[in-house]
Amino acid sequence: MNLHNETFSKHEDPMTKAELNENILQRIYILEQELKKLNEIDENKWISLKEAAIRLCKSPAAIRQKVKNPDNMMAKNVVWKQKTKGAEILINLQKYRRFL
Repeated sequence: MNLHNETFSKHEDPMTKAELNENILQRIYILEQELKKLNEIDENKWISLKEAAIRLCKSPAAIRQKVKNPDNMMAKNVVWKQKTKGAEILINLQKYRRFL
């Protein structure tokens, strides 16, 4: 795929390779910032233990152990919630990080 030729019409001056690379890097940066904003918005929602584990790069067992540790349990219904014993555990990532 030739981005250089597809990016410009016949009447525009083509960008140099350095300018084109800079433009691509700027677009990547903008996309990364947008993704970061979306992830921050999502962090204040309840997500599954499995999804939390993926985002935190930890195993679900490690997070379960951390939130339900009898010696130092994180705040139930604030950091984590579970309808009944054996039911799915949901995590609020924003609160989880605050209580670490």
